[in-house]
Amino acid sequence: MNTNRSRRRPQSVVAGMCLLVCCSAWAGAEPFVFVVEAARDTSGGFRALALPEVGRRALVWPEGVVTVPDSLPWFEFGAAGLACALQPAALVGIGAGGRFTATAGSYRLDTPLLLTDDRVVAFMTAGWLDVAPGGVTYRRPAVRRDTRGDYAILAGLILATAVLLRAIRRRGGRSQDRAARPRE
Repeated sequence: MNTNRSRRRPQSVVAGMCLLVCCSAWAGAEPFVFVVEAARDTSGGFRALALPEVGRRALVWPEGVVTVPDSLPWFEFGAAGLACALQPAALVGIGAGGRFTATAGSYRLDTPLLLTDDRVVAFMTAGWLDVAPGGVTYRRPAVRRDTRGDYAILAGLILATAVLLRAIRRRGGRSQDRAARPRE
């Protein structure tokens, strides 16, 4: 039993050292990612689609779409986000206002924006885009709840209450008239 363990140990150490060297070399290169916040929330309208005829995968939602090659993995980011690696040198953006320069800051998207680095293609029509030294983060616009239905229910309740109160008053008035009449 101990002989197998002793044989596996040097292999594990060598593999661990190779991993450490590779990770330290990779850590030297500054990663640049494209993050879609809340993309793992399927109730938020996010859907993943396979596009095998073009060798790509897509993440779609009501305000946008991101396509990536099959070979480029998505990874979990934060509580519910998804991220993929970008090539910052090849990053190009174009929108209704002209070229989008990925300078640090927060941008409100109220017109369509195409963002690409030749591998990742993102098209967004609304929301927020936060550009930081580590990457680009997309946030969907806040979903405003439509309150017209609440007002319609409230108006219906007020109307029903008024109708019921009127019916009670009429019924009460009739019973008082009957009580006031002399009996024959």
